[in-house]
Amino acid sequence: KLAAVLGLWFGWKNLLLLMLLSFVSAAVVSVFLLLTKRKNRKDGVPFAPFIAFSAYITPLLGKELINWYLTTINLMLS
Repeated sequence: KLAAVLGLWFGWKNLLLLMLLSFVSAAVVSVFLLLTKRKNRKDGVPFAPFIAFSAYITPLLGKELINWYLTTINLMLS
């Protein structure tokens, strides 16, 4: 529900970036928690804080991150 509302707010292009940032930040934090043995593989990690963090970052750095990503992909494909 939170992602749907943010999609209406930011638009579909920024929603893709927002969800990518959410998934990556959740993965980084989850791996850290697993490595430090604060969480087990069966424990849940709430996803809403990562969506909220990404909703904060997207308006601030969204265009720069998209441009960086596209130039990186273009360099890899060349």
